[in-house]
Amino acid sequence: MATKAMTNSSASVYSIQPHRRGKESNWAVHRLIVQNPDYAWSEAVIGKLEELMRLPKGWDGYSGKSVDFSIAYFAANLLQAIYVPGAPCPSLVPGSDGTLQIEWHSHSLDIELDILGANKVECVMADINTGDEEEAKLTVDFKIVRAWIDEMAKRAADAVPAAA
Repeated sequence: MATKAMTNSSASVYSIQPHRRGKESNWAVHRLIVQNPDYAWSEAVIGKLEELMRLPKGWDGYSGKSVDFSIAYFAANLLQAIYVPGAPCPSLVPGSDGTLQIEWHSHSLDIELDILGANKVECVMADINTGDEEEAKLTVDFKIVRAWIDEMAKRAADAVPAAA
């Protein structure tokens, strides 16, 4: 079972996972802390990550695992780093192997980040208007993804009619 604590200065997600040592089963508490989550959709993202970390074994009808804690932690911090005001909230999709996909499909841009592990991300962006597509395998420098999200936020702002 996992619980969540939210404050004005940080968001936390707790993950309690069993660890076996010999014949005894010990429970360890892992705490995910995102300092000062200042992006507009931080509460929704933290809540969804918490839900995905609690998925039961076999959630996909086969042998699907819940999202791995280290991947959820990395994803929460990555999203904070690439957030651009005005960008839509991403969809978070679990992989059956404990990985996570982060997706945006908005304003003729499709952006997908496959979080395979901490600092192991495969990214793709497709511009529906131009047919352009970019792919990248990233570890620590996510400037290209930030630029994609910035473009999406600009398109969102341009789509809002000017107030009369």
